[in-house]
Amino acid sequence: MFKVGSVQNYITRLLARTVQRWRCVSGFKKPCKYCGQLVPPNSNVCPMCGKVNPLETRCPKCRSPIQLGWARCNNCGLSLSINCPKCGKPTFFGDYCQSCGVQLVVECRKCHTVQPPISAKCIKCGKPLQNHA
Repeated sequence: MFKVGSVQNYITRLLARTVQRWRCVSGFKKPCKYCGQLVPPNSNVCPMCGKVNPLETRCPKCRSPIQLGWARCNNCGLSLSINCPKCGKPTFFGDYCQSCGVQLVVECRKCHTVQPPISAKCIKCGKPLQNHA
């Protein structure tokens, strides 16, 4: 028959594998809104497609959750309609332009801080942003 030690060993290994599988179950992960792959719930960037904020869209100014179609952020009042810094077309102020697909950020020419175009001045050094839309 079986030895008690070997049965306990087998059960311990089986439980460890089961716990590992449950950690990977899709209930803990959520689909990326861009590529549909499952990502951990606290992800700031999708590890599969590389796009930012893969789980929900947040206000570029206050980081409150926002939804496509809203005119203003319900927390800080920021207008959620913007002209894309690259193509110049009006778009929803989410993470990416709806027309050209580029990320909605500008880079300060002085300190090279990459930031959302929420102000005419750099958030780090205070110098004017040349390509502010």
